[in-house]
Amino acid sequence: MKRRWIDLTPELTVWRQVMLDCIQEFPFDTVVFSHFVAINIVAGAATGNELMIQFRPDNCSVSHFNTDAGRLTLVARGREARTNIN
Repeated sequence: MKRRWIDLTPELTVWRQVMLDCIQEFPFDTVVFSHFVAINIVAGAATGNELMIQFRPDNCSVSHFNTDAGRLTLVARGREARTNIN
């Protein structure tokens, strides 16, 4: 989990891109419930950071992203967990 997406298998990088493409295609404001890796994929893409782990979102934390004009940006990152995830 301390690696960069660019260092992973093509299958994983394709999976990541499919997820990001899906988010870009939402036609209106959308709420998405996700897990640890998925929210980190979006956070990394929104900030231009290739690390797999951007932050450790707490249970029920809320992050906000924009996809204006095909550009994904981070508006607000959710609350971080206080537990250690390996």
